[in-house]
Amino acid sequence: MFALFRSASTRRRELPAPRLALADVAFAVDITTAAAGGGGERSILSFAVAADEATSGGVKNAAAGMFLFGVDVSNRNAAIGPGEWRVRWTAVHRRGDDDEAPAAAVLIMDAKVPAARAEGAISFGGRGEAGVAERLPAPGCGGARLEAEVVVELAVAGEEKVIEKVRLGVMCECRYVSADEGLRYLQHFLL
Repeated sequence: MFALFRSASTRRRELPAPRLALADVAFAVDITTAAAGGGGERSILSFAVAADEATSGGVKNAAAGMFLFGVDVSNRNAAIGPGEWRVRWTAVHRRGDDDEAPAAAVLIMDAKVPAARAEGAISFGGRGEAGVAERLPAPGCGGARLEAEVVVELAVAGEEKVIEKVRLGVMCECRYVSADEGLRYLQHFLL
């Protein structure tokens, strides 16, 4: 039995490298809350960042090479109020100046952070986090069941909760996937 499994593992083919690189991808993130009086949504924070500039270096306990990104937004003074939040995360294929192909984008996540989770985000030390995960659409070839996760790190500044960092990642069975796996997933939609 051991010989059977050993021979099967040695014949296993390596997956090809992704045709998409981190330098080819940018992320656009919008965080909104319900406006007072039920008048639609109020934008709290919107930003775009190149994937190769949003590294996992600032993310606690992140291994190198994971499809996990941290964006420091503490200099933007994004105060977030009570109630439900909405998070939208879009991946965009960045084109070079000489590339005439049309731009491509895919909505990775459009999810709500429930009010109860948002309210309980701040702990005793004046810091905390609230996050949301949502299943990703399957690429055309099937594949694993992947989930997108967005975590918002918060701090108390006076009477307000302020967003300090936004973490973005793709997971499979509660573990972050490698950068190559994440890029192979995105290339189904962006190339």
